[in-house]
Amino acid sequence: MCVVQKCKCCKDEGIHFDDFICSILETSKTPTSSALETLVSDMTKCPICLEELVNPRTLPCLHSFCLRCLRSCCMNKGPGTKVPCPLCKGEVTLPENGPHGFPLNFHLRNLINARASGAETETQQEREPTLTGNDVHVVIDLMIKL
Repeated sequence: MCVVQKCKCCKDEGIHFDDFICSILETSKTPTSSALETLVSDMTKCPICLEELVNPRTLPCLHSFCLRCLRSCCMNKGPGTKVPCPLCKGEVTLPENGPHGFPLNFHLRNLINARASGAETETQQEREPTLTGNDVHVVIDLMIKL
């Protein structure tokens, strides 16, 4: 829970951050790499599938989930339907193009990419295929020929 108050670990800033973050800061003013890795791992984990976020989408309540997980939560629901956030149960209106219409969380995606240090694993390639600029041109050429 984030509240504006003074606490012993955040006293310099005067703002209390997430309890988990503060617990790391309390143990050491300079968090270890393993503590930072744990923090990043928790931040990039989908609360539904408990795996690393894939194509993270953010709801208006600011909770983020994998697009695939949101699709399964919103299955058989039409655009404009009110659905509960899987985490806080706040009411969210399904966009016109379904869960894909929720904004991509670029910050989490970039954090995941930075964590991977540019090295894509086979698992990531299977879960989220990407097209290069050359691939896009090939697809467009094929579409024109059809």
